[in-house]
Amino acid sequence: MAASKRTKSGDVGAGGKSSPKPRAKRDRSSESGAEHGPRGRRSTPLGGFGKQSAAALAAASRAITPVRGLLIAAVGCAALLGLSQFADYRGVAVGVEGYDDVISSVAPAPEVGRAELGTAHSYLMVPAALLAIAILAAAVASGRWRMCRLAALIGGAAVLVSFVVDRPAGLDEGELAQTFADAEAQLLGGFWMQVFAGIGLAATSLLLGAELRKGEPLRSSAGSPRQGRDGSRRERKRSTAARSGQRAKAAKPQEA
Repeated sequence: MAASKRTKSGDVGAGGKSSPKPRAKRDRSSESGAEHGPRGRRSTPLGGFGKQSAAALAAASRAITPVRGLLIAAVGCAALLGLSQFADYRGVAVGVEGYDDVISSVAPAPEVGRAELGTAHSYLMVPAALLAIAILAAAVASGRWRMCRLAALIGGAAVLVSFVVDRPAGLDEGELAQTFADAEAQLLGGFWMQVFAGIGLAATSLLLGAELRKGEPLRSSAGSPRQGRDGSRRERKRSTAARSGQRAKAAKPQEA
């Protein structure tokens, strides 16, 4: 036969040879979807750790409220104020004229006559710090936000004492100025420790009082337990009177 028989389209080529059928491409998207999960995301072993971290953060956010956080910060500042009394706040450097800027940056002039901060004001800030902690704890326990102002006053008093009493005493060379011709008094870290502790105590105490003040309307609306009992008694009396009135109204038509 002259004409080549045609079978299905694409089976026989021009040379009489059957052309190879193109292989169907594997659907990799479906395979990757099966491997990665229903949404195409590969499941990693960190998924459980992420859930645990989220649960821990949620529990921490519920436990650490603004009031508790500010209380911790205020108590920390008060404790720092008490500890600063045992740190050196002044020192007298001798032989300052023999040390230029380059030498003093590597080997500063020796210091003598160091003194603790508490010696300048008889360690009065130690009981003041303990009193501030007690005031803050009582304010949070009772909800009386005005008590936080007393703790803020203690912090302000610490800053005032630092610049009015401690600074002049710390910069006074005293007898060492007569012994050494080039003596220079310097303020050390204990002085600034007291200053920043007082500022922090005053700021955190005022913020704590503001947070406690926000919750005062809720406590005042709820009232004390005694007021709650009195209110419940009044409500019971009113309900009893209303029921007796309804019974009297219902009895009048029957009597008529």
